Amino acid sequence: MSVAEGYWDPRFEPARKNRFRVVYVKASAAEGSAPVLQSSYWWWAQAVTLPSFEINDETYQLVNRKFRYPGLLTWNDVQITLHEKGDQANFIVNDLLAKAGYYCGPGADGCQDQGILKGGFYNNGDLFIEEITHEGKTLQKFDLKNWFIKGASFGELSMDSDEFLTVQLTIGYDCAFVSTTLNIE
Repeated sequence: MSVAEGYWDPRFEPARKNRFRVVYVKASAAEGSAPVLQSSYWWWAQAVTLPSFEINDETYQLVNRKFRYPGLLTWNDVQITLHEKGDQANFIVNDLLAKAGYYCGPGADGCQDQGILKGGFYNNGDLFIEEITHEGKTLQKFDLKNWFIKGASFGELSMDSDEFLTVQLTIGYDCAFVSTTLNIE
């Protein structure tokens, strides 16, 4: 293999951490074959952890020898950090909570919780994390199956800081389906 065929070949560029987008496609758009609208992209996402999993193991002893066997697979939570853009991130979180069965807003006598339903999140839309190329084409896509919001932190205010206000979301999910959509030859 020559140098031109290896790493320095311009067709092969390493994936970069800053080339990603978070996509939330509402259920009405997800059901049809319509293309994803630009408004579905959460361009104000500052950071996101990619899906990961762990497999526990069990050790069994037979006479004087130990054997290890794989156990259950558990998917780890995804963290999404959003820049607060006006009140858009806050609005999205509250809207998702309301659709899942929890509402605390104007006109309500306190918070109305009919029980939060897991399906209330993923039935209202699909959540994807996409790695993209420098041209904006999708390199690979992580589809979070049966996702739900486990937690949200609406940031911290401080007089001695001029940083952007962020919203931190913790997303739980049952599994992640990874698809590679760009064919590099």
